[in-house]
Amino acid sequence: MKNVHFQLFLQSINEHKPLVDKLNKTGEALVNLCSPEEGAKVTDIMEADNARYAALKAELRARQQELEKALQESSLFSDKLDGMLRALANAADAVQGAEPVSAHPPKIRDQIDENSALAEDLDKRESAFDAVKRAAEDVIGKAKNKQDPAVKGKKYCTNSLISKKKIIKNITK
Repeated sequence: MKNVHFQLFLQSINEHKPLVDKLNKTGEALVNLCSPEEGAKVTDIMEADNARYAALKAELRARQQELEKALQESSLFSDKLDGMLRALANAADAVQGAEPVSAHPPKIRDQIDENSALAEDLDKRESAFDAVKRAAEDVIGKAKNKQDPAVKGKKYCTNSLISKKKIIKNITK
């Protein structure tokens, strides 16, 4: 249930990104048209809004990591595998859906920060990924009937996990 709420929150944050970008573009243009005092006020407002948005994203990442850790510690193997796949799928979607490199320096810094954060998140999940992968290989290896649909499903999920991780690693390099 928390995962559903978390996904909705993540979607909401991502949907607001274009609004923040538009605020920054409009604000930069407005600063150039205003007096220095008014321009400073506009800059302060933009910085405050950007800081709030960044804080929300950082808090969301922290909660996502806490939620994933809790799921990994308390879930059954298949839940762990599914959770890791969802997390990597979300990261892959974020990486593959990234905007083209901007011509605006502040936007470029945001894009670099976003890529760095994704790479850092992936690095933090490395041990969990390895544990899930080893557990999957162990379960598959111990299965008596390798043609069992459940075994094939775990093998497919494990291969998807490995593939998504490679995609994300290659894109965030």
